[in-house]
Amino acid sequence: MLMTHNNEQKGPWLQGDPELGQRLSSIRLRAGLTQTDIAGKVAVSRQHISNIEIGMTSPTVRVLRDYLQACSTDLAEFFRLYPDFPIATCQ
Repeated sequence: MLMTHNNEQKGPWLQGDPELGQRLSSIRLRAGLTQTDIAGKVAVSRQHISNIEIGMTSPTVRVLRDYLQACSTDLAEFFRLYPDFPIATCQ
C-alpha cells in the first residue's frame, strides 16, 4: 500500500504503470517535447505528466489520447508499436 500526502492508503489498483510511463516518456522525447509542452497541450499540470511518466498514476483514456496526439501519434499506433503491452481486463 502507498500512503498519500494526507496519510490515506492507496491500493495497488490505483497505482500507475511504470512501463507505460517509460514508453510515453520515450515517445515524448522522440517528438522533442518537454513535460511542460505536453501538459499545456493536454490541459493538465506538468506534475501530472511527471506522475504518469514515473508510474505513480495512470492516465485517463482522454489524457493518453491527447498525450499521444501531442506527440503526433494516436492510440492505434501506440498499441501497434507495443503489441505486447498488457491490457487490464474487467472480470
